[in-house]
Amino acid sequence: MNKNAIGTDATMHEHIQKIQDRFYCIKDDKLRFVPTNLGKAIYYGFKEYNYQNIDLTKPILRANMERDMSDISIGIKDKDQVVLNYVNLLRSIFQLISSNSNKFDGYITCLSRIVPDDAPLPNNC
Repeated sequence: MNKNAIGTDATMHEHIQKIQDRFYCIKDDKLRFVPTNLGKAIYYGFKEYNYQNIDLTKPILRANMERDMSDISIGIKDKDQVVLNYVNLLRSIFQLISSNSNKFDGYITCLSRIVPDDAPLPNNC
């Protein structure tokens, strides 16, 4: 996260906690993060999509957003234009994924047949 300038020292723990709360990964006995089958399915599902050379498994989109927000705060970029650009970009990404959701479905189906990982199921399952 530091390397990609994502988040702040105050928010990084929240990002890390969120991926655990959503059962994308668990901590092993040596306190290393290990992806769950759900985490793997999401990773491989997103890996199938490439929108305007944006690898959705990499932090570049988030890093660019944070850099643009910083530029807004110091007056280099216009807030309305940046918001419009990201709304359009994210809408296009959403439409791409929504219209090709079978890629995600395939990974979820495949990984759900594998021996269960150690992650507990969310309460609503």
